[in-house]
Amino acid sequence: MRISLAAFFTILLAFIAPLALVDACTRDEHCVPSSCCHATACVDTTKVPAPNCTEVMCTGGCHMESLDCGGECRCSKSQVCSPYIRTGMPPDSSPQHQWVDLSNQPPAAPQKIIRYVKRLRK
Repeated sequence: MRISLAAFFTILLAFIAPLALVDACTRDEHCVPSSCCHATACVDTTKVPAPNCTEVMCTGGCHMESLDCGGECRCSKSQVCSPYIRTGMPPDSSPQHQWVDLSNQPPAAPQKIIRYVKRLRK
């Protein structure tokens, strides 16, 4: 069975178009870690369900390239759920906290941030 390129894109558009009708995140509460353990990304619960972690047991380690070490998911200004990591060690309520938005960083940036955080801890 051969299908023309135009027909293929029409069918593809029919499947993708409904996703555009779903609202983007508007609050941080819409954003959750993408996996139960050692998540490195976030998902938007207005588009996909949050992972079910009721019967999952994770290791207690703090994986530096994940949200384990005080990171969190937030809804960015562009209404995309993004992982944020802390680069300072003050208490949570401290205004001195520096947050790094990883949504606009090139893929190599998290490694640079991790090295920076390790230097801060020394």
